[in-house]
Amino acid sequence: GIRWYLGTLHGDALNVGDKVISVESGQRATVAGIVVSGQKVQRAYDAQAVAVHIAEDVDISRGSVLASAIHTAPCSDGFYADILWLEKKYEDRDSFSGTIKLHHHEEQVQVTIEGIKSPLKTAFVYLSHPIAMDHYDACPHTGLFILMDAYNERVVGVGTITSIVNYEYPSAEAI
Repeated sequence: GIRWYLGTLHGDALNVGDKVISVESGQRATVAGIVVSGQKVQRAYDAQAVAVHIAEDVDISRGSVLASAIHTAPCSDGFYADILWLEKKYEDRDSFSGTIKLHHHEEQVQVTIEGIKSPLKTAFVYLSHPIAMDHYDACPHTGLFILMDAYNERVVGVGTITSIVNYEYPSAEAI
């Protein structure tokens, strides 16, 4: 049978025949079919729920981001963000370890806080591996995240990505 990938389109329109790339794996593919609201279409638009058929066999899983092969989305393991702490006890900390939810990704993070004591902080967020993201101004869906306490899973902060950088971690063997 044909494999369809489901998701929501964010950004430019998507056409049958467009070349796309799986941002996390770097694999390229061609859009062979698009379904919107149960109807096969030749083009889908921003904010539409879509089913996409890819001609090639590529490694795509839940949370993967497909982007135009011409205008690829950034993929990084670190970024600067503006964070609004929702719990007062986090306002005066200089670091935070917990869980981040960035579009469909959820993973452990280390956040280093910069700035004065305030509910709104500028921070650098370290991820365990590169994931697709955008500046919030460019695409709010992939530029917005929440931070959760690792122990009780309460949402303790929300943030917007302001600058994407590529941060290299030392491997465990180097420690």
